[in-house]
Amino acid sequence: MLEILGEAPSVKGHKMVSVKCSYCGSVTEKRRTSLSAINSCGCNQNNYYDIVGREFTTRAGNTIKVIGVIKGTANVVVEFLGKDGFTEVYRLSHLKDGSYADPFEVSYYGVGYYGMKKKQKQKDVGKIRNIWVKMLQRCYDPSFDRFGSYGGKGVKVSEDWHNFANFYSWYISQPRSPDIKYNVDKDLLSLDTGVKIYSPDTCCLLPEEVNLTLIIIPKVRKKFKRIKVLSPAFDGVKQVVGFYDTVEEADEAYQKSKEQVIHKLAEKYKDAITEKVYTSLKNWSYQKASCGYFIEYWHELQTSPVEDEED
Repeated sequence: MLEILGEAPSVKGHKMVSVKCSYCGSVTEKRRTSLSAINSCGCNQNNYYDIVGREFTTRAGNTIKVIGVIKGTANVVVEFLGKDGFTEVYRLSHLKDGSYADPFEVSYYGVGYYGMKKKQKQKDVGKIRNIWVKMLQRCYDPSFDRFGSYGGKGVKVSEDWHNFANFYSWYISQPRSPDIKYNVDKDLLSLDTGVKIYSPDTCCLLPEEVNLTLIIIPKVRKKFKRIKVLSPAFDGVKQVVGFYDTVEEADEAYQKSKEQVIHKLAEKYKDAITEKVYTSLKNWSYQKASCGYFIEYWHELQTSPVEDEED
């Protein structure tokens, strides 16, 4: 509709008025005699603005409502109802024929969805999305080669992290050093509870060197019928811990050496991790975290024996 604001100078003998368009808010001058035949400043040709207020249902079953149009374009602004005011911009033609993307449509391993604007410019969004996708894959893709160690053992991703937007917000809020590569770890903060879930309450970012030390599979070898134990590497160097007669002795020795290395890593990365992570690393104890790696892999070694080492 056009709201008359007042008289305007005549043009070639035609009486003119100043009007404000209720659709786009622009102020223009129109012939007074033409007002009965038009309902906009020209922006609502083909009843473009009449779509405002209409609701549509997405392929995923979400309801969206057109709340505005973008002047000078063929785009409209829609709100996803029930999604905390989330809005997106679509071409009107795509909205009408249904060829638009729903960011809340589950499209990653049966649980994950994007949850953020497709063209929203965010720092490191591609890299962080790859981390999120691989996390979902470990937990929900039975064909993934490491599924047995994650989803196959009941490890899950919390429901709020099914939404990539939530995972992204958590990730960028974590303190990080730009020259250090980090991994998402779900175990360090959950040693006391034993909960195995990726969530904002149970996860932290760990320097990759620390994370690999926590999950490393120890090297088990025989030497002169005894078990040779090497410590986890610190600054790329492994130390010979000793030689043991039983796998139980070897396991305990390895875990003690691992505890010492983790405590040293806590000091090394103190300024690159949160205080909570630092404290957890300093308090890391092999009595709490021992997984019996030597026991498990020693039996595996017996079924595929290697020759005794000579040096």
